[in-house]
Amino acid sequence: MLPETKAPIRHLKEIVPVRVSKWSFLNPSFIKSLEKYDAVILHSMTSFALELIGRASRKTKFVWIGMGFDYYDLVYRNAHDMLEPETTTIVKETLPAFGRKEPRNPIKRLLRSMVYPNGKKKRELIQKVDLFCPVLPSESENLKSALGQFHPKTVPWNYGAQSSLIDNGSDLGWGFRRQHSRR
Repeated sequence: MLPETKAPIRHLKEIVPVRVSKWSFLNPSFIKSLEKYDAVILHSMTSFALELIGRASRKTKFVWIGMGFDYYDLVYRNAHDMLEPETTTIVKETLPAFGRKEPRNPIKRLLRSMVYPNGKKKRELIQKVDLFCPVLPSESENLKSALGQFHPKTVPWNYGAQSSLIDNGSDLGWGFRRQHSRR
C-alpha cells in the first residue's frame, strides 16, 4: 500500500501495490484490513507509518525499511554527532544552518499533533515492528544502544536485495504472498 502520490510506480515488477488515501489511517475498517496481509512494508518511518502501527492490532506484521533520516533522530542528539571531525569542520564553514530545525508555526504544530497523535510515540511504536531493514547493518546496533532495547529482528537489505525479501520470505520465519502483475 502506498499513500497517495502523483508519481508513477515504475520499479515494482513482482508486486502490485495498492494506493490508499493519505488519510486512510483514520478509517477503522482500513486498519482492520491490514491483518489480512502477510506484512505491511513501511518504506521509512513517516507520520503515516507511525499512525498505521499505532492503530493496527498486534496481529499485523510490519517490515520497516529504514532510510536513515527516519531513525537518526533516535540515535544522535544532533545532526553534527553523525559526522566525523573533519567533515564537521567543513560543514560548519560551508553550511552554517546544517542541523538547525526551523521554528515551527504553533498552529501547524498543534494541527499536526491532532492529526498524527502517534508521532510522539515513535520510540514505543517502533518496538511493534517485526523486521527492521537498515541502510547499514551496524545501524540496528546503534538503535539498540541509543534506545536501550530494540525488539525487531534485523535483516539485511539494500536496493539490490529487496527481491530476496519479497520472493523468499522463508528465511524470515514467515512467508510473503507474491501477487503477480497482469501484463
